[in-house]
Amino acid sequence: MTLPSPEPPPRVVAASLFFGWLLLALGALMVLLCGGCTLTFLVGLSGGRIGSGDVLMILISVVFVGLIGGVPTACGGLLVWTGWRILHPAGRR
Repeated sequence: MTLPSPEPPPRVVAASLFFGWLLLALGALMVLLCGGCTLTFLVGLSGGRIGSGDVLMILISVVFVGLIGGVPTACGGLLVWTGWRILHPAGRR
């Protein structure tokens, strides 16, 4: 009795490689540009404000900038993750 041969690894077609790299590159650009801009605004808005009355203003600024810049940054991170999963499927080791 012979053991069944293991399944060959799945073939990666050229289209999936192209779209995987495309998603990875676009996501990385979004994370770098949107995340860098968000970080710059957060540091700029909270840099000179030290005092008891300015805590609420700092919190409002962090929430506002987090919503405006954090959502595109998170979408870029999701694109990077999706592109990585396309290039490195879970079944292929």
